[in-house]
Amino acid sequence: MPLKKDGKWFSRENFTFRGKFIQCDVNSEILSNQEDKCPNCKRLREEWFWCRPCEIIEFEKKKWTSGNKEIDELIKESQINATKFWDFIEWIPSESIEKYDLIGRGGFATVYVATWLDGPRIKPVINDDGTVNIVRAKRWPVALKRLDKNRKNFLKEVKTHVDLKNDYIVRCFGVTKDPESDDYMMVTDYVENGDLRKYLKNNFRNLTWKKKIEMLLEIAKGLKTIHDSGYLHRDLHAGNILPDRIVQIADLGLSKPANLNLPESQLYGVMPYMAPETLRNAIFSKSTDIYSFSMLMLEMASNELPFSKRSHGFFLVLDICGGLRPIIPPNVPKVYKDLMVKCWDPTPSNRPTVDELIKKLETFLTNICWHSTSRIALQFDHAERCRLESIKTKIIIDSIQLHPEAFYDSRNLSQYIIR
Repeated sequence: MPLKKDGKWFSRENFTFRGKFIQCDVNSEILSNQEDKCPNCKRLREEWFWCRPCEIIEFEKKKWTSGNKEIDELIKESQINATKFWDFIEWIPSESIEKYDLIGRGGFATVYVATWLDGPRIKPVINDDGTVNIVRAKRWPVALKRLDKNRKNFLKEVKTHVDLKNDYIVRCFGVTKDPESDDYMMVTDYVENGDLRKYLKNNFRNLTWKKKIEMLLEIAKGLKTIHDSGYLHRDLHAGNILPDRIVQIADLGLSKPANLNLPESQLYGVMPYMAPETLRNAIFSKSTDIYSFSMLMLEMASNELPFSKRSHGFFLVLDICGGLRPIIPPNVPKVYKDLMVKCWDPTPSNRPTVDELIKKLETFLTNICWHSTSRIALQFDHAERCRLESIKTKIIIDSIQLHPEAFYDSRNLSQYIIR
């Protein structure tokens, strides 16, 4: 809708950043005359407020180096190929980062939360002459991930983020360097809510079945981005899912091209989320990611971790390969249960593709929202009433009891492979 400010008519343009709407008021006359044409070179812009030839010239004017040729080339390549003003990574000097706080340490990496003083580019400001200035979000919270002693894998993970740009994949802003250790660190968006496991712990009582389906649908859309780009995630579990305004998939460190086979010595993951063919022969495929998705469905339905009361060792591997699956809680909608069971089918070809998975979840959501008397909607309505009754009678699960040898961080599982 047009609006008037300072005697001029403006058009309100909306777009999303980090899952939230950003509003940009653009002079309507400039928008109609200049939006498609660059005021500098007079060429038609390829994308909204983005002239690629002019932007490449601007990128080349900036003098910087990370101190590593491969990292420099990766950053420059992403900038040359950018099609939007947020669609690239950049070198972020260490002096632009402050307040490092350790938030996690695993087998592969150390993660900090910090403040990026300059912040990411979030919206264009259009001047009266049609030129564009890009506004940055100052003092933006970020996560810094340092891969311990493995620069080759660091570069691969950054490149994976460059290849997988999507609202449902956690955004990588660029690369910086730890001023004390001199190690390179990846700079990504920071999600204050933590991972899905923490989110469920804090919010499960208030999580409606409609919201559960919405969240699973967003995870599935992120997985579709990965699969459509020729990658596999290979390590999909609740610790790598970040619920914010939208749900995003994180930790692409083990993501690899779908046609790349890894030696058995490099089998890493969380045992209960790994498909039987992976535990048997170290095989990964799109279907193994779908199997992992079924365990996310289980957690969303129950607030319980799969096989949380068992030791995660050789005997669990034998049982999973023999067909054992987690217990499905009562009062789960039948259509939801059927989809979950199909996703963890022992035969990979019987599992749905990510497109089929999305279609099913969208059908669930459509029925819940718009067809309240349908068979599907009635199943979810019954499950929702049971959920509310569980809260009243205080039988809903709030805490998770773990076996002392149950592990939910990625680790090397090569010793457990069976033949």
